[in-house]
Amino acid sequence: MNWLKQSTAATIKLGPFLDDSDGKTAETGLTISQADIRVSKNGGAFAQSNNAAGATHDENGWYGIPLDATDTGTLGRLAVAIHESGALPVWAEFLVVPANVYDSLVSGSDELEVDAASVGGTAQTGRDLGAGVLLSPGTGAGQVSLASGKVTAGTVDDKTGYALHGDYDAAKTAAAAGAQMDLVDAPNATAVTAIADALSAGDAAAVVTALLARTGWTAGGTASVQTLLRCLFSMAAGKFSKSGDAYTFYDVDDPGTALYTVTVADDGRTAEMA
Repeated sequence: MNWLKQSTAATIKLGPFLDDSDGKTAETGLTISQADIRVSKNGGAFAQSNNAAGATHDENGWYGIPLDATDTGTLGRLAVAIHESGALPVWAEFLVVPANVYDSLVSGSDELEVDAASVGGTAQTGRDLGAGVLLSPGTGAGQVSLASGKVTAGTVDDKTGYALHGDYDAAKTAAAAGAQMDLVDAPNATAVTAIADALSAGDAAAVVTALLARTGWTAGGTASVQTLLRCLFSMAAGKFSKSGDAYTFYDVDDPGTALYTVTVADDGRTAEMA
């Protein structure tokens, strides 16, 4: 069965038209008009072709039959039949297929579309995959942003192995509200970066320097590790004084210079360095 492209004009060949008396002599001079060319679209009733032109003899009783876009407008089987006086009846069936199918498999000018209409029994829209996945470019819900070479996630439940960056203050607020996070606070962002850079460079001295510069080791305070070590050394070998709940530590090398004052809270356990 020959294929025809839907809603596209075409000239088909029908024949051979043979003399109805001997059944073998080619009829080469038949006048086949529009009314003589009968078409049935996908099992419908026969009617004359929509093309006003008649058939043209080619050779040996074969005729070119013109069809227009209306004649080929219905998908499925297309029967074309002609019974001209003086000749035996001639007919043929064709298959009208979508333009994309014809262009892909016959003319080779296109490619078949393989869009998924359903997955696992679930009907699909343009961006669906399954029942609950919808991906599209953007920064909203169910969207992926790649404009800056990154993926913006609304919620990430498992943070194992992630390097997290961004708003440290917001992270601290979230942690205070019960979220489980392992982020440095804002004052130490620079120190942590310096530590990472030193580790990457394999500079042991720079790692020690960066560690000693890290602050916030005391509750509510901003003392660096270096200062805390100096305070401990002052307690062991230097000068410190007490006034009420306040303890003042002095520089071992310069007893007149106060390093830090620690105030012990009413609970007797919490120390804040001013």
